Amino acid sequence: MTLKEIFRKKVLDQVEKFKFGKNGYFIVTDKNNNYISHINRNLIGQNALKKLEDMNDYLSLNKIKETIEKKEGYVYLKFYKPNTNKLSFKILYLRTVPNGGDG
Repeated sequence: MTLKEIFRKKVLDQVEKFKFGKNGYFIVTDKNNNYISHINRNLIGQNALKKLEDMNDYLSLNKIKETIEKKEGYVYLKFYKPNTNKLSFKILYLRTVPNGGDG
């Protein structure tokens, strides 16, 4: 394992410990919008935008894509509640971290 891979793993291990109340959590995606950290471990490696397409309307998806391009901002979307198959509304704060392990 390279030093970069070790550092990335340690950072992700810490991020996964962060919680906001009962249902709040952090996610991390790579520069291609693939999950690299999520409370639902089954999503790791899957494309976040593709997952969101299944449960959000066209306007919400455009807002999400615009926020990704701006590299920072809030979006409102539908996604599964942790440990359930129930959709709920989420508030997501997105921020791009320069060279966040990909560069």
